[in-house]
Amino acid sequence: MRAPIRRALDAILLRWLGLYVLAAVIVVCPVLCGVGVGHMPIWRAALPAFLVGFIGVHLWHRRRAARSDGWRVAASVDRGTVALLALVGLAALVLVPIGFVAIFWPYENPFEVVLVTSMGGPLLVPLWVTATWIALDCATRRLACSADEADQALRDYWRNVKRG
Repeated sequence: MRAPIRRALDAILLRWLGLYVLAAVIVVCPVLCGVGVGHMPIWRAALPAFLVGFIGVHLWHRRRAARSDGWRVAASVDRGTVALLALVGLAALVLVPIGFVAIFWPYENPFEVVLVTSMGGPLLVPLWVTATWIALDCATRRLACSADEADQALRDYWRNVKRG
């Protein structure tokens, strides 16, 4: 009866880790690969494009949920995985802004950094906040649906036992 919730927790963990690794690659690859400053605008455009794509896909595939206690139910089933998800989410909240700063490293002139950050910051910060909200909302909805599925499996089990 707990299998749907465990599957949902595992799926959320894998998605979050995969998405954060992909975002980290977008940020770190130009620095590690020695991309010239002339190509950096393309890499800087990749991060907002990734965030817009992430938001769009998650809004398109957003699940309906009738309950709001998905995280509580999940914590009662597997507290360790919920704690790991909280750790991954907290790491993302800290590391993504560091990644935003990292994409401006190749500039040596502080004026250029201020200029590019003042143009990129107003775009990246709202996208980051929206993507974070969407990720949490989709995870909450998925856990709520899995809790409903687990409840239905329990009702079906007892219905079958009653029939004999």
